[in-house]
Amino acid sequence: GDDAGVDISDEGMVITSKDEDGTYSWQAGDKAKLPDGFPADVHIYEGAAMAMSSDSPEGFTLALTTDDPFSKVVATYEEKMVSAGWTEQTSTTMSGTQMLIYTKGDRGANIGFFDQEGITQISLTVSK
Repeated sequence: GDDAGVDISDEGMVITSKDEDGTYSWQAGDKAKLPDGFPADVHIYEGAAMAMSSDSPEGFTLALTTDDPFSKVVATYEEKMVSAGWTEQTSTTMSGTQMLIYTKGDRGANIGFFDQEGITQISLTVSK
């Protein structure tokens, strides 16, 4: 980008840049937080730890982890996304992973779930 900044500390990392298309940010570690403007109709799993977040003109990406069982986390997202007006387009399951793809108007949400030895990892990407 034309204007970039990097903040690295023991608590994590924040990278921001700006160009003619807009502002981009990436946060990891304890500094990772929900980006400003993240859509309220996209479920954030209660009690999950945020490992990474990013914001760009195209959308948002989050990486979350929880000790809750894989099947409970997936079922919660299936229920919460539909109840918020999202339409499920695809659900794909392969050993220890599941992908859910939703649409709502002109937006899309891709949610990946990964079972890593009892820790459920959630990868969430939402287009603006």
